[in-house]
Amino acid sequence: MKIAAVLLAVLLGAGPALALSCLQPDAVRLYEAARDSESDYWIAVGRIRAMEEVNVPESGLRPPQDEESHADTKVQFLGRVLVGDRIFHPFARRVTLRLTCVSAWCAGDPGDAQVIAAIEVAERGLVLSIGPCSETAVPYTEDGMERLLACHADGECVHALP
Repeated sequence: MKIAAVLLAVLLGAGPALALSCLQPDAVRLYEAARDSESDYWIAVGRIRAMEEVNVPESGLRPPQDEESHADTKVQFLGRVLVGDRIFHPFARRVTLRLTCVSAWCAGDPGDAQVIAAIEVAERGLVLSIGPCSETAVPYTEDGMERLLACHADGECVHALP
């Protein structure tokens, strides 16, 4: 019986050690990524309202050629969108919420908490793509919003302290 227990422990521990390291969510990092992207993005502040159950991708190991998978859901984004140096306009638009995976890690349902988001303006419509590290939708904070606006208006881009 001892041999079976040792063999089971060895087999369970023999798999690859997998981990996903994510940087702390940061509004300025979100803004810089959107600004420097080849795609067009709108910076918005608000809440995601699902009109139906949010489709969440299945987690699990994927083959290397399937680097990313996703699940889409049509949602309403309600809030404000940045249109000038420090000017926001009311914003209520239908958006495709795309939850993506990287290897074994997938984004979950973001719920209805207030977020700062980078929404892609794509040919197929507006897309809010959220990965397992949530780099395109970060929790709203006054500090994050102030730092994002300073980065946008003045080029003074200060990241959050860890």
